[in-house]
Amino acid sequence: REKISVFIDHDIIFRNFIFTPAFKDLESKFDVEYVFPEKNNKRFTLNPERYLNKNKIKRVKEISQRKKYWRYLLFLSVMKPSLDQRLRNLRNFRIFTLGKKASFIFILLSMPLLRQTITFILKKYLLKSRYLDLDNYFNEAKPNYVVHPTVLDGIYCNELVIFSKKYNFKTIYIINSWDNTSTKNLLVNLPDFLFVWGQQTKKEAINFMGMEQKKVKIFGVNQFESIKKIQRNKLTKQNFNKFKNKILFAGSNAYVNEFDCLSEFEKLCINGKNSFRITYRPHPWSTGGYNGYRFNLKKWSKIQIDKSLKTYLGSFSSSSKITEKINLPKQEDTYFTLSKV
Repeated sequence: REKISVFIDHDIIFRNFIFTPAFKDLESKFDVEYVFPEKNNKRFTLNPERYLNKNKIKRVKEISQRKKYWRYLLFLSVMKPSLDQRLRNLRNFRIFTLGKKASFIFILLSMPLLRQTITFILKKYLLKSRYLDLDNYFNEAKPNYVVHPTVLDGIYCNELVIFSKKYNFKTIYIINSWDNTSTKNLLVNLPDFLFVWGQQTKKEAINFMGMEQKKVKIFGVNQFESIKKIQRNKLTKQNFNKFKNKILFAGSNAYVNEFDCLSEFEKLCINGKNSFRITYRPHPWSTGGYNGYRFNLKKWSKIQIDKSLKTYLGSFSSSSKITEKINLPKQEDTYFTLSKV
């Protein structure tokens, strides 16, 4: 059978593609092997041996310096002056995402001759200095295809395309989220095929990344497939009263003051003497928003915290850092919460 190597470099991607049956069909038709970063990697902290066949797991160590240099190459390429409208759009977009200071530096460095010199030096370094662990893996594994679910900014995303030329395999990248083709993308080397969520991300892949239209395939949203399990009654005037007082407050960002928002909601509910039922579901890696530890210091009368994330929220204190902990709730917990609202 033909062989597929699946590269995964982040806990969240592992959750979305391994905790779901995303690759079950592939495993039945191909010889599938999974590749992860070294143990105790900052991006990947899970133990894949708990969920996958140990004989189908390989480790390839991250070289963080290489990832940084690939980013520099992308910024130099995008920031160069151009009359081409697509390239100008890319430049304006990257200025927006980088910020004024960093953009100013890369605009200066992207001037003719200077940009060419820096690009030559960086490319020579990246191509001459071997990524030995990755080279050894492909020399031994010899896959026909490499599948890489990714945010388009990671450990392997620029490296795999380089090795595909040397070892003659096809690269298939699958975006992990809706913003990967726009704000997250840091690809210098484009894959053979890119699987995206829908028409919007397909358009962004073509306009922002420079992918050829025929190489962008609409794949859908793997992590949301199981949402079809939720059975909902059609909302009508007759049954509206049954649902109208239920509110789900979904957390979104580590810098949003969700505690104050919900405190105001509770005041409105108490002062208005209404029967609203509010369920708060923290975002599973935003620590309950700005100073989210305060949720543990207050007894709520009108707010109910989603049971599946109570332990996560309760683990924070005033000294906790925003990026300190990531919670990976089961998909079924999310669907259960939605079904009750």
